Amino acid sequence: MNPPLEQSGSMAPCRYFALFLLVLATGCGIITTGPGKGSGSGPGNSNPAGNNATYVYVSASPAQNTYQISGFSVSANGALTPISGSPFSTSGYGPLSMAANGSLLFGADGYSIDTFSIGSSGALSETSSFKAGHLSSANPEPTGGPIDLFFDTAGSTLYDGFANLDGTENNGYQALNITSSGGVSVIGSEGSGPALGGVLAFSGNDQFAYTSSCYHGIPAISGFARGSNGSLTGLVGQGFPAMPVAPSGDTYCPTGAATDTSNHLILSVGTAPPDGMQPTGPWQLATYSIDGSGQVSTASTSSTMPTTDVGQPAWYQLSHDNKYLAIGGQSGLQVFAYDANTGAISDLGNSSVLTGDNIAQLAWDSNDHLYALAAEANSLYVYSVGSSGATAASGSPYSVQGAYALTVTPGQS
Repeated sequence: MNPPLEQSGSMAPCRYFALFLLVLATGCGIITTGPGKGSGSGPGNSNPAGNNATYVYVSASPAQNTYQISGFSVSANGALTPISGSPFSTSGYGPLSMAANGSLLFGADGYSIDTFSIGSSGALSETSSFKAGHLSSANPEPTGGPIDLFFDTAGSTLYDGFANLDGTENNGYQALNITSSGGVSVIGSEGSGPALGGVLAFSGNDQFAYTSSCYHGIPAISGFARGSNGSLTGLVGQGFPAMPVAPSGDTYCPTGAATDTSNHLILSVGTAPPDGMQPTGPWQLATYSIDGSGQVSTASTSSTMPTTDVGQPAWYQLSHDNKYLAIGGQSGLQVFAYDANTGAISDLGNSSVLTGDNIAQLAWDSNDHLYALAAEANSLYVYSVGSSGATAASGSPYSVQGAYALTVTPGQS
């Protein structure tokens, strides 16, 4: 799950210049996703190139005006080996948010969307660049453009969370076509609001997509219908559905979204005073049902929802097999067991916090390896997850100086 760029509070690393529109309201953007960069709807959920290898890429800015991508190959036990030639230099206005799919990796710097080919060894080569954003007439910096990149669950359409969409001074989304040569063109844009712009979580059949927010203390779930060509259209009647029943005197503020393959939506919700102030927690996990028109409803209450110990969440998402739900936040990382048939979330092992580092982003591969980026600590954690819990891979955590964002080509189980 990836929370939206604008929220009451901050999650994940701030998205530098292009978030100026969002920073006015909250000081920092947040990114969370359910599937998205990881579980049902995220970068690289399909592998059309037929490459069974799993690669992990971390974008970074190790020094001022220096931007690069470190690449790693993944062994069967989750251990990482640097790809020959890594790190790979990138250009533009900053470190890249990324989405990988098969033999292609896409990166956004707030202005351009760059395409990189992934070689048989995992090495990257830039092949094209699409100017999606806008530049200031007063200085050579973006005044709005693509911030987050993500795929639908099938990996057929690329999307971006876009700051200052169509000059509205609000955030929204672009649906992007991938050409036969790996280039990018715009299918269409949708949405306009300060709480939009983060990674969307797509339903298992790619018919709907969701995120949630609590802008100025107002809880909202934003839903979109996905057209056959990948376009997005806001759902009629969506926006302010009932939150779970909160403790007396409190309300719930949601952030981000995750989805499974069985028409369930998962939201992380934190208790907040009913005066528009930011949530103080505790943070819990609510399960919603998605009906045939994309509307959502929940029977979750404060007494039935599992509580997390990671503080305000930055990212949560399901594993590709829908067995495990990982959540990372300001105070660490946890993994829960998940039942896609019922939407039930339960303890996995002792469900203890795996690391106390501030986790900015998560990703899964198809072999239930979990990757957790602690950008502030310049660290990439890797875990093998099974029915008894999560075990750190050999060599974890791995050091990546100036780490910014993460993506994984999932390989095949």
